[in-house]
Amino acid sequence: VGRCRHPDVCWVCTLRLRSLDKDRRCPVCKEDLAEVLITDDTSATLEDQDLDSLIFDEALGAYFIDARVRREAARLLGYRCEIEGCQHRQDSAFQTLKELEDHLWWGHWR
Repeated sequence: VGRCRHPDVCWVCTLRLRSLDKDRRCPVCKEDLAEVLITDDTSATLEDQDLDSLIFDEALGAYFIDARVRREAARLLGYRCEIEGCQHRQDSAFQTLKELEDHLWWGHWR
């Protein structure tokens, strides 16, 4: 949810737009949003929050309502091996796309 208060876009799409496309506009009204609130409460607004108490990701320009939501976002955006049976499947994400590519090449296709 941004200052324009459009709760119509899911948090997954919001994060993908902000991180992958570097698009910080609201998908509904196209207002440029420097900051958004990632929450599961559709009635929540940025103005109603104590922003100092929330987790903030500067690169995304996103406040997270709690640590659980932040973990889910990090998992969504992380470079992970999704091949069934891989010992790294449940591990933390690779730091870079290159590390994941190397893992896939040397660990699965070589």
